[in-house]
Amino acid sequence: MRRRAFLKSTFMATAAFGAAQFALAKQDKPNILFIISDDQCYETIREFGLVDIDTPNLDRLVKH
Repeated sequence: MRRRAFLKSTFMATAAFGAAQFALAKQDKPNILFIISDDQCYETIREFGLVDIDTPNLDRLVKH
C-alpha cells in the first residue's frame, strides 16, 4: 500500500471512529481504551509467564 493511500485510509478510519464515539457519548456506556503497540504480543508480558523483561504497567492492566 502506498503511503498516500495508507494515510488516507488511516484518517478515514480515525474520523469514522471519532464520529461513532461522539454519537455514543450521549448514552451511558462504558469507555473503551484501545492500547496498540508495535511488535508486542501476549507472550512478551511478565504476567503471562515471561521472566526476561519487566513490564509492570502492562502487568497491572492484566490484573484488572
